[in-house]
Amino acid sequence: RSSAASDVYKRQVRYVKSVEKGINKYKKGKIIMNVEELLEEAWKAVQDEKIKDAVIYLETILEIDRYNLEAFLMLIRIYLRMENYELAMEYCEEAYEKFDKNLDVIFSMGLLYQSIGKNKKASFYYKEFLEIEKNYHVLLNLGICYTELNFWKKALETIDEAIKLEPEKSEGYMAKAEYLAEMGDYKGALEIYEDRVKAEGNNVEEYYLYMRMGDVMARAGKIDEAIHYYNISINYEDTPDYIFENFYSLLISEKRYDEIELLIVNYKNSSDGRKKYLDIEGRFSLEIKDFKRAERVCEKLIMLSPENPRGYFNYAYVMELQHKYDEALDYIYKASNYTDDVEKIKAARNRIMSLKRRYGRLKKAEEKRKKEAMEKEKENNLKLEQDEETSVADVLFEGKRRS
Repeated sequence: RSSAASDVYKRQVRYVKSVEKGINKYKKGKIIMNVEELLEEAWKAVQDEKIKDAVIYLETILEIDRYNLEAFLMLIRIYLRMENYELAMEYCEEAYEKFDKNLDVIFSMGLLYQSIGKNKKASFYYKEFLEIEKNYHVLLNLGICYTELNFWKKALETIDEAIKLEPEKSEGYMAKAEYLAEMGDYKGALEIYEDRVKAEGNNVEEYYLYMRMGDVMARAGKIDEAIHYYNISINYEDTPDYIFENFYSLLISEKRYDEIELLIVNYKNSSDGRKKYLDIEGRFSLEIKDFKRAERVCEKLIMLSPENPRGYFNYAYVMELQHKYDEALDYIYKASNYTDDVEKIKAARNRIMSLKRRYGRLKKAEEKRKKEAMEKEKENNLKLEQDEETSVADVLFEGKRRS
């Protein structure tokens, strides 16, 4: 055997012996649990969103058996989901050292590097995976990495290879549409999205496809067409909030205020938007500096959720923008009754007090400047009057001299 193969063999023997001897036990209260039971408890904890419990079970398994692949993979997925990339990387690198031919581990390495924006490194692991086995999702991820790296030809070839591998799936077409849009082929991207709407077996929500059509038209500078597609998207019954938010961002950037008013009405009448539309209306009110309207929005939010501190913070901000600092402080005080975040309250109060003092100094300086300007103007007027009197006297004197 080679040295590497011998090490793997020894690890496997150690693991088998440890299981046979029954040393993979863990006390949970008075219950003795083996590794399989710990894994089962970890899965249950993940399903119940008890992530801390799951991590404890899995780390305990690795204390018993540092070569338990399933525990490594679960921990990697948990930390990836939590976006704790540092811990995910620690477990992933150790797993790769121990199981460097395992496809799940190799894929996890690629996914982790892709998640932190290291696409060149990610593409290395995806290519390593594909040398062992062709996989639709790995090809797509590799194509996306190539796109991010501006390897345009490789990106298109890889995405097309994924589509050829599983032509009935939508993800490949979506990736290709994004690629075409990135390359400025807006017509081609739009055609793909339109085909997906019509395609049998399409698993992408139609509201999402219409939003993407709107985004493509916006990138093409065709704002009216973009608005048209977004309006179709938001009129689906189950359109999620982020699409309304994206539409609002587009309309704000283009200063299409009439369309924003219509968007607010649509959001208000949507299945789950009766409260959330107020967030957009509040921001819009501040954008157009309609502070009275913003105040009414804050009042509605407080009426709907009187124990939610956010409404009071919003109201304080509206007062702050109008330089009504005492009223702003009153709303911060009200917010303090509904939150335990003492630091946030303290920071808001300190900020408002600082702005109040600064505004007071500026106001005094402005008043002083105005006063000085008025005195200067008065002095100039007086001098002008004196010059006019002197001029008249000179004329009279000249007249007398001539006569």
